[in-house]
Amino acid sequence: MNAKLLAVFAAATVALFATASIAAPPALTGGVQSHTQRVFRSASGAECKFIAGGQECVSIGAQEERNWEGRYLQTRFEVTEFLSNEAGYEFRNVSCPVDSSSLQVTKNWASLRVSMDTDSPDCFGIGLRVIYDPYTEETYYFTGTVTADGSWLNPGNQFQQLSNTIQTDNATGEQLRENCQTYSSWQVINGGFTFQGTFHAFSSDAPADFFFTHCNNVAR
Repeated sequence: MNAKLLAVFAAATVALFATASIAAPPALTGGVQSHTQRVFRSASGAECKFIAGGQECVSIGAQEERNWEGRYLQTRFEVTEFLSNEAGYEFRNVSCPVDSSSLQVTKNWASLRVSMDTDSPDCFGIGLRVIYDPYTEETYYFTGTVTADGSWLNPGNQFQQLSNTIQTDNATGEQLRENCQTYSSWQVINGGFTFQGTFHAFSSDAPADFFFTHCNNVAR
């Protein structure tokens, strides 16, 4: 993997959790409840570096979501590792649900602390190890307990948006109105994450970001 591919890997893995999930709004049937809330929070970071004879990358991300009715859905953590050298390469990824307290996000900082059993049936994992000579392939998964914690501090860039949206059913006249606040922060200058005991500092070469949005449904 060359330097350009390293940058692509880092950008792609950070972008994985950087944007709120897109969900179709609910059908406008019956009255609209007041003060229900839709929430999305995320934080992600990645580092790619050269090592003896090759390169390695690691990325982490977590997200929490509440739906249009304000019902808590899930907090989920994901980690990806990639290693490449003259002998071959290996890749593995796992995603698991974690406790809702694992991820904290505000408009100015974020924090993460997780410990999860990757062998749980609630987890989803993929992985592959390839050896060039003689050419062989085998599955390569995370197993057992993995731990991660991180602090996202002092973002270099921030975006804030306040918005009012209206969805109208022209047949019935029903409307869904939302007041939303969105905060997005990237190019985090300070902080970093520790995965399996190894610390990865955030920098211009180790991108990181966090995102927070919440919307209140208001009566028609």
